[in-house]
Amino acid sequence: MKTKTSIPLLILFSVILISCHKKEIDNIPESNAPIFKAEGSLNGANFSIIAGDNGAYMDSYSEKINGVLEFTGNLSNENIEIELGIYNGNIDSPFSLPQIQINSLDWALHSGQTLATLSKNSFANAYKIHEIKWFSGNTLLGIDNASITEPGKYDILAYVTFIDGSTASLRNELILGYETKANFNLRFDLFPSGDMNAYIDIISGEVAGVTWSIDGEEETSLQTNFSRNITDNVGHEVTAIVHFTNGVVRTKSFYVDGSLHGNNIPDFTTFEQSAANIQSIKQDYKALLIIRKDNVEYRSDFIGNTSAAVQIDNIEYYGLNDDGNKVYKITAEITTNLKNMNTNAIVNTHFKTVYGIEIK
Repeated sequence: MKTKTSIPLLILFSVILISCHKKEIDNIPESNAPIFKAEGSLNGANFSIIAGDNGAYMDSYSEKINGVLEFTGNLSNENIEIELGIYNGNIDSPFSLPQIQINSLDWALHSGQTLATLSKNSFANAYKIHEIKWFSGNTLLGIDNASITEPGKYDILAYVTFIDGSTASLRNELILGYETKANFNLRFDLFPSGDMNAYIDIISGEVAGVTWSIDGEEETSLQTNFSRNITDNVGHEVTAIVHFTNGVVRTKSFYVDGSLHGNNIPDFTTFEQSAANIQSIKQDYKALLIIRKDNVEYRSDFIGNTSAAVQIDNIEYYGLNDDGNKVYKITAEITTNLKNMNTNAIVNTHFKTVYGIEIK
């Protein structure tokens, strides 16, 4: 009877340090153990890939998908390519991966469900705003309204034109479709006297300390609130960097109008909250399988593989590649459905695989 070894996520996902380009695992001998391989069937047709035989090779790499690292092993020959990826998790805690024991991974799902709708009307002073252009990085998402349907860690920019013709912009991070271990709203009150009081409204987590800044200049206050008189007819960006006791660090900003005309831009936390309770799309440590054969791509993330999983049997140290980085050999068994991206037909695959992940 086969026994399964529980794998610490800390080890499995410490590939967070992998460089973001492919690295072939070099010097694999022809058909000598340990062998990187995948053997099984796709839609009833058998396949076998053994790295080192008949031009087959194994490589491992990481890349950012919507701002989140995906760690991937890739086995291929001239007939078939098998790509098994694992999304990172706990992405608000980059320095504190969990010590959780697992022997299986669930599948990521591309549901198309709206995770957040960026909307001008979500702001209390929407009547002051003529137009908002929403950007993710340098990509325009929409004007006044924009929807985000894929999980990720987004760098969102709002470029705002107010009714009086003045303009301002504000950039904030949005985490959508992933667990967050701590979070907060950054709020402020602005009085007719020009006195501004900014404060942290905790959603979850316990605060260890706060660093405040105005227009990039760090202030000395470490409290959860900060006050300043801003009757100078100039707009200001106020930022709070909040350190939580569990290691999470979140940074949020708002824009406040020093002319006291109400041309303000609040932080974007309200958009995160709309997706916070949708458990079905949480993508932390979920797997993605892509098989390419005969110019057809088959994917696991466009169908609901709720009962299927990646069964991890073993993980062990393999050796160093030519760059001097550690490679771990992971043994797994997979039975799941895939979607033919050309015809939308659902096909089954089952295979056992041994693949490599580079860990620096």
